[in-house]
Amino acid sequence: MQNIQKGFVFFCLCFFASWLSSSASQAEKRLPFPLTSYQLDNGLQVILSEDLSLPLVTVAVGYRAGPIDDKEGKSGLAYLLEGLMFSGSANVGRMQQYSFIQRIGGRLNAVTERDHTLFYQTVPSNHLTTVLWMESDRMLSLALTTPNIERAKISMIEELNNLKLTNPYWEAEDLFNRMAYPDFFYNSPVRGHSDDLREITPEDVRNFYSMYYRPNNAVLCIVGNIDLHKTRELVNRYFLTIPKGPAVPNRPMPSEQTIVEKSNSLESSLASSPGFMLGYIAPPPRSSDFYPLRLVEYVLFRGNSSRLYNKLIKKERVASQLEGGIEVRGEQAVFRIFVLNNNEFMKEESRKNILSEINKLRTTRISEAELQKAKNRLKIDFVKQYATVADRAIYLARSFLEDIPLAELHLELEKYMGVTAARMTWTTNKYLNENQVFVDIKIK
Repeated sequence: MQNIQKGFVFFCLCFFASWLSSSASQAEKRLPFPLTSYQLDNGLQVILSEDLSLPLVTVAVGYRAGPIDDKEGKSGLAYLLEGLMFSGSANVGRMQQYSFIQRIGGRLNAVTERDHTLFYQTVPSNHLTTVLWMESDRMLSLALTTPNIERAKISMIEELNNLKLTNPYWEAEDLFNRMAYPDFFYNSPVRGHSDDLREITPEDVRNFYSMYYRPNNAVLCIVGNIDLHKTRELVNRYFLTIPKGPAVPNRPMPSEQTIVEKSNSLESSLASSPGFMLGYIAPPPRSSDFYPLRLVEYVLFRGNSSRLYNKLIKKERVASQLEGGIEVRGEQAVFRIFVLNNNEFMKEESRKNILSEINKLRTTRISEAELQKAKNRLKIDFVKQYATVADRAIYLARSFLEDIPLAELHLELEKYMGVTAARMTWTTNKYLNENQVFVDIKIK
């Protein structure tokens, strides 16, 4: 199956490359694959996309449930539920779904984002019926026994403690997040805090599941070698009878982000290199300012020829690691930069170079050639979101959960392609200014 998937990826990239090179007037007005969506009577949103290229199918099930829905003092609850979704259900044993997918040569995974949780698996298409049955069974009757919950809590606390030991910059990242995001539901770690995890009760878990893991708060996306009529029948058979859940409460409105030269320093006994984190408030996702600032990210960070990679890593060699770009958390975002250096002098030089390049973008309009290069790279990354059946299922499910109307998905790329050099200069001035979050990481 691995060779089949590699061949499919190559085929898709060749196809999408030709799609990108076609006339913009036609290619950018639609997505290059079929799409059908509808809603069941119990509120479950269903998205189907047929692709007969290979005998594969991906099933993705997403829930509008994430750390944004955790209660203060109970951080990590949403992530705990992600793990418990593999603890078995009324008709499926613990980890049985995982072992079944592995046995037939498929792949599966799950991810908890700030405002949603997504489960997906790619299998030979003749196993679609079994996968849908198992997904419906855990949506209806997850085995949330007290031993299962306590076992999952212990495992999560151990995982979190191990992560803190293996990631020497965990503490610095936590500090940065608390400075950049004013609300706990945005600044708390996805995995939560150990003390909070210990306070989570079995009743908390069951209430969370009953509220958020319901069909009216979920999307089912099926992409691949399917017959649309038969697939709709299978969806009705396994999901239509699952009862609709209660009305999900409105999410809390985030406090206004205000950054006025917030800086802090932190000494780490685990860090092998000094460094820093630098951040700016970014515009909300899908706002008019978001698209030009995303292209600023590409100009500065994306690719070996990007301005900052070329200067800090290749030419000046003052940084050993460089990461940067817009981080989105629900309705808020931060333009985040993370740099590691060999010594304090190089750290200061890196910061000066970064601020210098940002200042150039604020004062000097970039050339059309450089802007087009950034757009071309972004366009390739955009297309990779649906290069395989798995990518496409995740892309469609995630887009729905992020409230992007499916009928308007093709407009997203157009918005990036319509950005002008003048708009990038204006946006850089507005957001990448002296109001910064800065965390100085020192070695103890």
